[in-house]
Amino acid sequence: MLFSRITNQTHSTDIAPYIFSRIFERAAYYGLISVLFVSVAMNKNASLSIQEAVNLYQTFINSAFFMMLIGGVFGEFVIGNKKAMILGGILMSVGIFVLTTPTLTYYKFGLVLIAIGNGLYAPNLLAGFAKHYVKKEKLFDAGFLFLIFALNFGGFIGPMIINTYRNHQNFNNCFIVAGILMIISVIISFFIKEPKITNMRNDIKILKFNTIYIMLFIIGAGVFWYIMQGYYMGISKVHTNYEANNLLYFKLEQLINVFQSTFSIILSIILIAIFSFIYINRFFKIVIGYIFSITAFSLLFIFPDIIHEKTTILLVGLSIFMVSLGEILITPSFYALISKHSKPRYYGSIPKSVY
Repeated sequence: MLFSRITNQTHSTDIAPYIFSRIFERAAYYGLISVLFVSVAMNKNASLSIQEAVNLYQTFINSAFFMMLIGGVFGEFVIGNKKAMILGGILMSVGIFVLTTPTLTYYKFGLVLIAIGNGLYAPNLLAGFAKHYVKKEKLFDAGFLFLIFALNFGGFIGPMIINTYRNHQNFNNCFIVAGILMIISVIISFFIKEPKITNMRNDIKILKFNTIYIMLFIIGAGVFWYIMQGYYMGISKVHTNYEANNLLYFKLEQLINVFQSTFSIILSIILIAIFSFIYINRFFKIVIGYIFSITAFSLLFIFPDIIHEKTTILLVGLSIFMVSLGEILITPSFYALISKHSKPRYYGSIPKSVY
């Protein structure tokens, strides 16, 4: 069946600390990212060229992603998801405050701490959160949408808050505010209640069978991530194509920066309400999501031939809306399918994030 009513399954209030912790953590992280490259490039004590600053920035981003693979395993099999989250948040907080130091050596050390902290925090939050839905399988989608909402909302408000405190070429105020936001996230993490998972099945045949599914879903998520990277590169190219037209360039910049998060936030709220009461087949949602995303990507090819301001802005807005809807349909569906076919014991060690 494509649609069915969800009965006898409701969201627990125990998920609230995960959501609020994620909001503040993403606000700190994305707020930091919004000033990080510029702060590296403009650091007089670092004496880095623009290319060297780019390399340092890219190394940090890649390391933060790679560390999530290690951090999830460490949390699941060594200290537990909650403790790993708290430890990761503390390391991120310390790393952010270390960025206020003037020397390049300490600056790099701060970035290392942030990357390690992110690797501990993110996968263990996702794993701990998912365990609350082990016995509420049809609510997985709506549950993960709460985290996607938190990610987008935090990513939306973080840069606005932190850039408010930017003082010309001095970024220390920005780092301090980001560090405070991260500390708030850590404090909230202490209120998390970890669910107790019992009666886990150990049938080897089932495990092998499910492993095939898990690999297929991870590959599917990877293909979607690749499409999204191409889309964001394309939308950036559309943006710069109109640089000569200052007014249109400014309007497109506002549209791209604000609407991506805005659409995702609004759509998340709407679909949380729907998916909490109505189960929709996940493969159906993935197909529809791919159709919207590929259509949004295809629209980019006609932008260079458009010169009318209103038409351009309308199509950019439509494209961003469609790709946001595609993300909101696809991402929680893959999260849910991977969680459904894997054991709670391994939630932290199985990569699920397409962000």
